[in-house]
Amino acid sequence: MSDRSSDDEKPNHLSSENARSEQNENLPIRWSIVFMIVLLSVLVSNQVWERVQDYRAQKAIEHWSDEAERALLEAQRELESARIRTQAEQAAKQQQLRQARADSSRGKWLAKNCTDWRRANDELHTRTTAEEMRRHCAIYERYLATGR
Repeated sequence: MSDRSSDDEKPNHLSSENARSEQNENLPIRWSIVFMIVLLSVLVSNQVWERVQDYRAQKAIEHWSDEAERALLEAQRELESARIRTQAEQAAKQQQLRQARADSSRGKWLAKNCTDWRRANDELHTRTTAEEMRRHCAIYERYLATGR
């Protein structure tokens, strides 16, 4: 029986050597597979990372665009408010100038001429009184508007 057990060991020993030999032959193939898996993993992760960065960039652009739009609308509102204030100030200043010119001695004299010709036109209804009324009232209005 001992002969058999040593005979049995030889095939076992040969089969383990054959297995090691096959493993050694398959080793480059296994490493190639591992390398390919690692390479594919890196490529996939790079693609995922690029998409994440694209998404982040898109969201940042949308945020900046919204902020810029809000800032533009706010600037337009402020500009419109400033324009309205400026117009109101100019109108008030123009009205003050008109009033100061009307209160001056020349303004009072021109206003009296306009009023006198208007009264004459109302009473007489002639072509001359109508023309003189228009002329003297236009002189008065021009003086109030321009100071000349």
